[in-house]
Amino acid sequence: MKAKRDNKFSFQTPENNCEKVQSLSNAIRVAEEERARYEAFIAAIGDPITIIDDNFRILLQNTAFTEMMGEHTGELCYRAYHGFEMLCDGCLVVKSLRDGEIHHTEKEALRPDGTYHYQEFTVSPIKDAHGKVIAAIELFRDITERKQAELRLASQLAVSGILAESSSVEAAIPLVIESICRSIGWDLGGVWWVDQQENRLRLVDSWHKPEVNASGFVAASSARTFSIGEGLPGRVWESRQEAWIEDVLQDDNYPRKLFAAECGLRGAFAFPVTLGGAVVGVMEFYSQDVRTPDPAFLRVMTPLGSQLGQLIERKQAEKALRESERRFRETIENIHLIALELDCEGTIIFCNDFLLELSGWERNELIGINWFTRFILDGSDLLDRYENFIMTETMPTHYENYIRTRSGEHRCVAWNITVLYAADGSVSGTACIGEDITLRKFADDRLRYMSTHDAMTTLYNRAFFDEELRRLAQGRRFPVSIVMADVDGLKIVNDARGHEAGDMLIQLAARVLSEAFRIEDVVARIGGDEFAVLLPDTDEEAVERALDRIRKCCESANRVSGENSLSISLGAATAKTGLEISAVLKLSDERMYREKLTRKRGISPFSCAADSYGQLQELL
Repeated sequence: MKAKRDNKFSFQTPENNCEKVQSLSNAIRVAEEERARYEAFIAAIGDPITIIDDNFRILLQNTAFTEMMGEHTGELCYRAYHGFEMLCDGCLVVKSLRDGEIHHTEKEALRPDGTYHYQEFTVSPIKDAHGKVIAAIELFRDITERKQAELRLASQLAVSGILAESSSVEAAIPLVIESICRSIGWDLGGVWWVDQQENRLRLVDSWHKPEVNASGFVAASSARTFSIGEGLPGRVWESRQEAWIEDVLQDDNYPRKLFAAECGLRGAFAFPVTLGGAVVGVMEFYSQDVRTPDPAFLRVMTPLGSQLGQLIERKQAEKALRESERRFRETIENIHLIALELDCEGTIIFCNDFLLELSGWERNELIGINWFTRFILDGSDLLDRYENFIMTETMPTHYENYIRTRSGEHRCVAWNITVLYAADGSVSGTACIGEDITLRKFADDRLRYMSTHDAMTTLYNRAFFDEELRRLAQGRRFPVSIVMADVDGLKIVNDARGHEAGDMLIQLAARVLSEAFRIEDVVARIGGDEFAVLLPDTDEEAVERALDRIRKCCESANRVSGENSLSISLGAATAKTGLEISAVLKLSDERMYREKLTRKRGISPFSCAADSYGQLQELL
């Protein structure tokens, strides 16, 4: 009898198998579509991008990268891009694959077409679902134009600074050569000067990197001269224009070819040094690499020749009168600006790293948060205005306001605003670029304050007083009273106790006057020991009470100091209309002088017969 066989296996029907195959096929199709979208996104990015796996094999290049470096998908990156048989020293891809961090650098790189470009490199790790680094994505950005602009500014500043500090042109030239060489990353430079007697170019000085063995080349250059059209310096002298030699070893008009070969010099360029429209010298520079001509680079460097000539002309004119003068300018590596996108309700859609650095907030603490609530103190009013601007499409393109950082600090920002539109033409929000102008704003406010205030007393100065006088004369705040005040005995104090004591007396008088008047009154120091006060909406009785307050404040100050050192002569008058302002100013001054005269003579001011300003002056 046969044992009954257990049915341990389940068999699928053809219908079930078809369903599983169809499901798997759909999953594969979805994955392929997802990969296609991903690759299309990468391809659409304008900057060159490549993805490299953890075996340093190239998985993907976008179109921009392929156009720049050629197609190398599937190859090892160090072999494809650099022709090496091992990993590159300092490779950011290696670092990112090993530590899982983002790495960033800027450097000059040689492209397959033989040109050098300044590039910004950013490498980010790609991790799987478990956090393991499985690849790295590398992004290139051509920053040649920015670097050339920085290079020109840095070189100009360096040349200006060196010539300003050096005691002579001869002492400055090697420093100028070194500075330019280091700025542009070339290996050797020299300056040739026109010998006016022999009408030939002669080497004045040179500089080279310490690791370059150029002693033979420098010695050969120093031992000879060049005529017009001869060699690199001579052809620049003749043409009065810059020149570039891709490889001096292949140039027919290069007499120092043998010496250049000995120290490995290949690429070269030169430009004229001009003075008063004439070529007075030539600056030449060398690289140990063959250098494809770079017209943009030459356009950046050539103006240095004219600048050098102009500065040398100034140096020669000054000679013995030369002073140690330096210009300080800071070359900005990168312009730090806030980049921000808001929707129509003021919600933050995007912000850049500089805003995070400036404000102290993390990105996840800002995205989705209302800008005006987070950054603007009492920002509800500004939010209402923003929403109104959006609805009416009247958004201002430029304005300034203060933002509040996480620490509570307030920063002044100058904004440039661009309205963003959706595909249907409706307003979708705004793109905002902001510059932190806090320090500039502070400096402007400080300069404005200094232009209107007296440094010793912090009262308003004569210029502000005159301007306010004109403004009140044209206004409607009459009656306007004017008080003139003069510190008595200042010369005696200066002579007996010194000018420091005199300054302290003036400062005490300023405090007394400030205490005696209202905030809206203009109290100004208009001369050495003279003060003036403008009192809008003040009649004769009110100004007399103000004079009494001054006298009482003087008495109080003297009691505190324990001596009767402060005495102020006063005079006041009141204008009913703007036409009377000038006459009232003169009358208040006359009355002040009358009181000063009275104190000197010990007579009553009411018995003084000298009633005019001219008579008072004669009497004094």
